[in-house]
Amino acid sequence: MKFYYFYGEVPGNVADSEFIDRQARPQLISKLKFEFDGWLGADIVESIGTFIVTDRLKKAIEEEGLTGATFDVVEVVRTEMFKELYGDKELPQFHWLKPAGTPMKDDISVYDKCCLFISEKALNVFKKFELTLAEYIEKT
Repeated sequence: MKFYYFYGEVPGNVADSEFIDRQARPQLISKLKFEFDGWLGADIVESIGTFIVTDRLKKAIEEEGLTGATFDVVEVVRTEMFKELYGDKELPQFHWLKPAGTPMKDDISVYDKCCLFISEKALNVFKKFELTLAEYIEKT
């Protein structure tokens, strides 16, 4: 089976440093708040090794039985920059994708403590959705 490093759109930042242990490697986040400065419509976005997915992609991951994916709540906010650029544009419901799989075994995992690492099966599911600015590179 082929595996890929996956890099998604980075439309903002992880906020509220009081919930982040920056001394840990990878960083430990106990509660995720994601601030959008912009958004080009991608169903999976990331910032600082943290990944969030739209509700529709989450459902597809679950329905396809992809291994290694767990989900948690994410608070999503639109920054003043976002509001200036997009006005009242609403964001879809997002979920915190917490990769828990083993690289080269599960469909979704983390490689080298920060990079999303996915199987060919997962990539085929992701490709059914909007992947604005996403890149994926086959592991050789």
